[in-house]
Amino acid sequence: TRNLNPWKYQINHHAIDHLDKRTAWLLGWMASDGFVINDHRFGLKVASIDADIIEKFKNYLKFTGPIYQITQTLKQTNKSYKQIGIIPTSTRIVHKLKQFGIIPNNSLLLKFPVNIGKQSENIIRFFIRGIFEGDGSLLLEKNKSLLFQIVGTKALCVGIQKQLIRFLRVKKTKLTNNILGHNHYALRYRGRFQALRIMEWLYQNSFDYVLNRKYTNYLSILRKLS
Repeated sequence: TRNLNPWKYQINHHAIDHLDKRTAWLLGWMASDGFVINDHRFGLKVASIDADIIEKFKNYLKFTGPIYQITQTLKQTNKSYKQIGIIPTSTRIVHKLKQFGIIPNNSLLLKFPVNIGKQSENIIRFFIRGIFEGDGSLLLEKNKSLLFQIVGTKALCVGIQKQLIRFLRVKKTKLTNNILGHNHYALRYRGRFQALRIMEWLYQNSFDYVLNRKYTNYLSILRKLS
């Protein structure tokens, strides 16, 4: 029988107390595909193809609860997508998430966390890596034109761009309003030089902390370009 008592499952309530590279990476994922339900419940939901992220997140939290299979249908296209996720319970972790701006219904409110921006380049890089893997893409158009992009709120995209300019000296680009009248923007960099420079920076060090699918895609594009 299905256990309906979320408090019965074990979890490391201190999992994100210490802000290291892995924590920053997982916070980036929470900022993109995560959600906070209330003062004690939160979750992460991704496409079924990216199940490795849920396993890594579950192991990091030492969470003993179930992994849920979800089918979501988009009203605009009427297409169904299989998703996978976990919904742990921890008042302490939710409190910590809120300190990084990850709050209920944050998809239109999220900003680049001030307390992340004050950290080392390594912490900032891993946080942005998590966001990129959740809400970003690297595309090779017509086998020659490279496009790097991250989507999110205007404030989040502005905050990410500031860090890319700060550490990589890339040019400032104009954000694209993906959905007119909504706080949904895209930060894009075109061209081999800038896009690859960003990707090389993002994927420095600690390759345990990656989404396998997007990291493999990056390596595949590198091979095609060479």
